Amino acid sequence: DGHRELQAVPELTFLGNPPPGLLGPCEGDCDGDDDCRGDLICYEREGDSDPFPPGCARGTVSQDRSDYCYDPANMPSSAPTLSVPPTVYVPPRLKFVRNPPRSPLGICEGD
Repeated sequence: DGHRELQAVPELTFLGNPPPGLLGPCEGDCDGDDDCRGDLICYEREGDSDPFPPGCARGTVSQDRSDYCYDPANMPSSAPTLSVPPTVYVPPRLKFVRNPPRSPLGICEGD
């Protein structure tokens, strides 16, 4: 019917430090990738102002400084790269023609 079913974004869940076992998506507190299940990665945060891992909703987490496992496929793609180097503007050089000129002067020509 053309309708896509919306998937719920998992909420952050603090399971303890140290964790009771391997952590799933949006579960913490991880100290490294080895604490996460499968291909998940530990998203390490330095403090309250650091963002939460991509693909995770804040939920009711009380441990704001904790680190959480996340799926790297949820990471936003980086900015597109340029395939052609940017053009650098080089102004034309001034050119002395003669005084008086024999014909109309061109751009940056003078007498």
